[in-house]
Amino acid sequence: MTENTRTLRIRRTAAVFVCLLAAAAAVLSVSLGLRSPGREVTVLGGAGDPAETAARFFHALCLNEWEEASSYVRGKPDLALDRLPEDPLERDIWEAYLLSWAWSMGEGGVTDSVTAWQTVQFTSMRPDAFTDGIDAEVQAILAGWVNERPLAEVYTDDGQFREDVVRSALEQAARGRLARPQDYLASTTVTLELSYENGEWVIVPEASLWNALSGIPEGGGV
Repeated sequence: MTENTRTLRIRRTAAVFVCLLAAAAAVLSVSLGLRSPGREVTVLGGAGDPAETAARFFHALCLNEWEEASSYVRGKPDLALDRLPEDPLERDIWEAYLLSWAWSMGEGGVTDSVTAWQTVQFTSMRPDAFTDGIDAEVQAILAGWVNERPLAEVYTDDGQFREDVVRSALEQAARGRLARPQDYLASTTVTLELSYENGEWVIVPEASLWNALSGIPEGGGV
């Protein structure tokens, strides 16, 4: 087996972690997309503070209070963020991602009596940063095991790395990164649009919001 083949195999295995968080992006694109129940919207004068709605939303998110957070979004969608993966490692990565969330309020204003905007600085563990270079770490771990262990414990009969060995190396590399989540944090500015509907300010779900919650780099996504 060539070195290029081995590297490709490791990269494909490592991609499970990108796929895990990409799946979250897909869920949020459905949940937070303009998928609100059909209802009559009563337009009233914009009383209250839209910034307070934004603050309560992000406060609830960072406490992982999903139902509370959803109540501030138009249509009160199911955010589906509490559905943990069955695989222990994937679950630990997902939980670390959620725990990494932090926010701070920026500028905001009222456009007119029924629309407003609010910027929020949102920080999270970025999946692309978390997985960047992990294949090289796995290569180094495997190289060490090749030197330390009987070859039959590392390779299959046809010279491929054993699936369980690659998985173990990947888990070791990933758990090493989970021990220092602060190394993979990034911040982005989210501009929320808010609408005054039925006597309250609600957040209008847009791509920039779910991209931020899904760890998609600024300018990425759909």
